[in-house]
Amino acid sequence: MHPSGYGRYDVLMIPYQKSAPAFIFEFKKIDRPDDKDENAAMQSALQQIKDQQYATELQAQGIKHIWGVGIVVEGKQVWVESVLLK
Repeated sequence: MHPSGYGRYDVLMIPYQKSAPAFIFEFKKIDRPDDKDENAAMQSALQQIKDQQYATELQAQGIKHIWGVGIVVEGKQVWVESVLLK
């Protein structure tokens, strides 16, 4: 993995064909009561993908469809949300 934009993503899936979608994954773990709730953690994950410009590397490669995926984990519960970046 290589740094892109201003930071590092957790997982990056680059397609072989530029017409196929790419996925940027950002994981957040909740340790209550110290951490925020799952909604705040999800918004933090998705915002980090945007703010850190993780899609920069993929855009430079000419990839047309890029999805940001936030994954929040608390114990055995998992929440997943995605946003189309490009």
